[in-house]
Amino acid sequence: MSHPALAQRALAPRQVNWQPWRLAGGVLRYLFLGMFGFTMVVPFFWLFSSSLKTPLEAIAEPPVWIPQHPQWQSYLRVLTEIPMGRYYLNSLIVAGTVTLLAVINGALAGYALAKLKFRGKETVFRGILATLMLPSFLFLIPVYFMMRRVPLAGGNNIFGLGGSGLLHTHWSMILPFATSAFGIFLMRQFILTIPDDLLDAARIDGCSEFRIFW
Repeated sequence: MSHPALAQRALAPRQVNWQPWRLAGGVLRYLFLGMFGFTMVVPFFWLFSSSLKTPLEAIAEPPVWIPQHPQWQSYLRVLTEIPMGRYYLNSLIVAGTVTLLAVINGALAGYALAKLKFRGKETVFRGILATLMLPSFLFLIPVYFMMRRVPLAGGNNIFGLGGSGLLHTHWSMILPFATSAFGIFLMRQFILTIPDDLLDAARIDGCSEFRIFW
């Protein structure tokens, strides 16, 4: 073979067969996903399996993964002896009311902080953002006493003493979360993107401030 042909072959790029490497990478990828998925499913399987165990099987060592005599009647007892329907209704009432009030209050406050001009607006907004840095458990005891000492509620007198206030009611779980600092921030940032010229045009047409907001 001539020297030019040898030089051309030496300079030509090598053809690497990537098919085996690609196959191995795919196998490893699915193997990893399978192991990760297995670790996610095992706790749910253990939860379901434990619900069918006898008390002795639940505390047995080594652990019993599959009960010998599944206790299917446990589900029937839960539905008949515990008012699960009422529990779900309470959750629906509280979650739905909190969501509705948080959206309304967040939108109103966000509109005011974004489009209205008043003294101390930036200070108020910074104060609202500052509450996001406080951990939620700091509010547990203060909120408890606030709900307990609501005047003229739950047997309380005008000074908020003598009764239970709003404790043992839905409102004690709704009112503390009716306004969300993050919701106000989110609404404000969105309303800032609305052109002021659009609001001014509505004012010229005679719209009230609430109608502009609406």
